[in-house]
Amino acid sequence: MKASKRLHFRSLTTEDTTALIRIYSDAEAMKFRANPPLLNEEEALQMIKKATQEAAHFSSKRWAIAKNDTNELIGTCVLTYDKQEPTCTIGYSIGKMFWNKGYGKELLHAMVQEVRTTNCKTIKAFVHPQNLASIAILEKEQFYQADASASENLLTYCLNIML
Repeated sequence: MKASKRLHFRSLTTEDTTALIRIYSDAEAMKFRANPPLLNEEEALQMIKKATQEAAHFSSKRWAIAKNDTNELIGTCVLTYDKQEPTCTIGYSIGKMFWNKGYGKELLHAMVQEVRTTNCKTIKAFVHPQNLASIAILEKEQFYQADASASENLLTYCLNIML
């Protein structure tokens, strides 16, 4: 994925373990995620291993999100490709200490640009109804609410891509 003004994207490595624990162990910051918080080094290493395996099978790609000026990890984002339909599902998590700084908007824009380089016609994002900041970012990027997901009481937001 191409870098944005303040962020760059790279593969996760074992060197990210401590930062992943710091970001993903914060229960408040992770309250809208479908997965539970990371609690220890083993769980962080499993996350990195899973990301590497999924990328090798071309089913999804999870990137580390890092600041350009300091290379500090601020979160991760993931693109998951549907193998039967030209659809991509996106997700992202940013550490609480980086909220309200415009990183979410910048990140989402970069993700949409990345998907535009594929054959996907629709981007989906699942969001908790109380995650108002994420909903606002999605709507500013022209995503629309499609329906409520059957699982976890999530809303489905979509963006149709013009090829």
